Amino acid sequence: MAVPVVDTVKVAGPDGKVMRTLDRSELWAAQTPQFAMLADLRRAHTEAARRGETAATDDAALLERAGCDVLIVPANHDNFKVTVPEDFARADALLRERGDQSAEEDMLVVECFVDPTAVDAVLLELEARAARIDEIDRDLPSAAVVRAYLTNAALRGFGARLQAIAGDNALFTVARH
Repeated sequence: MAVPVVDTVKVAGPDGKVMRTLDRSELWAAQTPQFAMLADLRRAHTEAARRGETAATDDAALLERAGCDVLIVPANHDNFKVTVPEDFARADALLRERGDQSAEEDMLVVECFVDPTAVDAVLLELEARAARIDEIDRDLPSAAVVRAYLTNAALRGFGARLQAIAGDNALFTVARH
């Protein structure tokens, strides 16, 4: 997940002198969560350790170095990293502004990243939970994505069930619709 960079980004030397300005139309700020098939992620970390690389700032950088295709999934600027004290204040203000949004009736967007052979079983599980299937994308390099809408209540226990029917490499994300 990533968002377009809105700041002007400068590259500076050790003396603080600006050497150049980057074209922000090509820049994206990576966010978490980041997704990969477990086998690809393990391979990327193993290769990085073998090469003695310790400078990666996220898993996606390791996946890139390992030759995996890394795609941008556009996200929201409200999904930000809490790193410095000012971030805590921003997160607290954002949560207060949103108020209590934990109602069972909330619709959630669920994206399942599974082996293409598991798609039919995942669809059956989602349909049994009264989910509305939105999209099936089979064009990723090593996975298929199933996107569906369902309620908080219908999501309970889904993670364990997904692992049982689609294997240990299956992942899913949830976002409020």
